[in-house]
Amino acid sequence: MPTMLTATEVDESKNFKLQDVRNAGAKVQGRVRKCFTLICLLTLTWSCGPRCDGQAKIHGKFNQDKITVNGSGDFMELQDQKLTFLDSRQVKWVAPKGTLTDGASIPGLLVPITGDRFSSEYLKAAVVHDAYCQEENKTRTPDQYRKRTWKEVHRMFYEGILAGCTNEVLAKTMYAGILLAGPRWNDPDRENQGMSEENLTRGFIGAKQWIEKNKNATVEQMEADVERRERVLRRLNKFDIDISNAMRGPDRAHAEGLLRRQEDLLKSELEKSPDDSMLLNFKGDLHKNWAKVYGMSNRTSEVNAELISSERMYEAALKIEPKDPSALSGLGGVAILRGDLSRAENYSRRALEIAPSLHGAKRDLEKVRELRGGGLHQ
Repeated sequence: MPTMLTATEVDESKNFKLQDVRNAGAKVQGRVRKCFTLICLLTLTWSCGPRCDGQAKIHGKFNQDKITVNGSGDFMELQDQKLTFLDSRQVKWVAPKGTLTDGASIPGLLVPITGDRFSSEYLKAAVVHDAYCQEENKTRTPDQYRKRTWKEVHRMFYEGILAGCTNEVLAKTMYAGILLAGPRWNDPDRENQGMSEENLTRGFIGAKQWIEKNKNATVEQMEADVERRERVLRRLNKFDIDISNAMRGPDRAHAEGLLRRQEDLLKSELEKSPDDSMLLNFKGDLHKNWAKVYGMSNRTSEVNAELISSERMYEAALKIEPKDPSALSGLGGVAILRGDLSRAENYSRRALEIAPSLHGAKRDLEKVRELRGGGLHQ
C-alpha cells in the first residue's frame, strides 16, 4: 500500500522538496524511503504566501491547490481527474488523469536548471506542460499532445511557474532553457537537429547570465535575446562541425578559411556583447583550433601565442560563471596541447563534476589516459 503524505505534514512552507517527503516518510515508517524506486503517492499542497498573490493573479491560475501524483522511476503520473491552468490570456490548458511528467527537466542541457525538478513551485506547471509536449504522453493525452505550437506551450510553462510562486529571474531562466533546448514541432526552420548538447548548454548559460544582468527586462526582451542567441549559436555550431571535419581530413587550407570566417562572426558579435560567456567560449575554441592548425606546420611561436589567447578567453568566461563546464573543459584541452597532463586531468574532472555527460571533457580525459599509457591519477 503506497504511503500517503501531505505537504502540510512535511513542510508548511511553499518551498518544500521531495527530500522533505523522504524525511517525513522516515519518521512515519522508521526508515528512509526513496520515491523514485518505490511507488508512492504524494499529495502536494500548493500554498503561495502573500508575496506572490499578485504575481499569480497576473500570470494565470490553476483550478486546484492540491494535486496527487504517483511516482516511479524518472516520471510521475497525475492521479487527479484533471489539472487545469488558465493563462494570462484566459486560454485554458488541461492535463488529464494519467499525464506523465519528468518535472522541470530539459534533457538537451548538460547542467540542471534547478536543484529539485519536482519542487512544488513548478510541479503543476510541469504536469500541464508535459501533457502538451512530452513524448511519453503521445497516446496518454491525445487531445493535448502537440495540438498547440511549441512557442505557446513553452510560454504557458513560464506563466505556470510564476503562478506557482517561482521568482521571476528563475522563471525566466527556466523558460530560456526550454526555449533553447526544449521540444519543438511543426517548425522546420527552428529545429535544433545537429546542435550539440555542449553548444546548447553554452547558449543556455549565456542566456542565464543575460537574465541575471538584465533583471528588469520584460519577458519579450528575454525571448528576443534567446532568439538572437540561437541564430548565432546555429552558425557557430555549423562552424564547429565543418572545422572539425576539415582538420580531420586533414585539409589545412579549408580549415584556415573556415576559421577566418568564424573569427569574423565572433568579432562582430563580441563587439555587441563583450561579456557574453557563450561567445567567449567559442573564441577560446577558435584560438585553440588555430593552435592546432599552426601545429601542423610546426610553427611553435604561433602555437604558443594562440594557446595563451585561448586560455584567456576561457578564463574570462569563468570569471563570469565560475562553474561553466565548457570553459573548464576548454582549459583542459589547452593543457593537453601544452603537455600538462595533470592540469588537463584536473580541469576535465572539474568539468565532469558539473556536467557528467560533457563529451569534450570525457574525450580529453581519455586522451590523458592514453598519453599516460592507460592510467589516471586517483
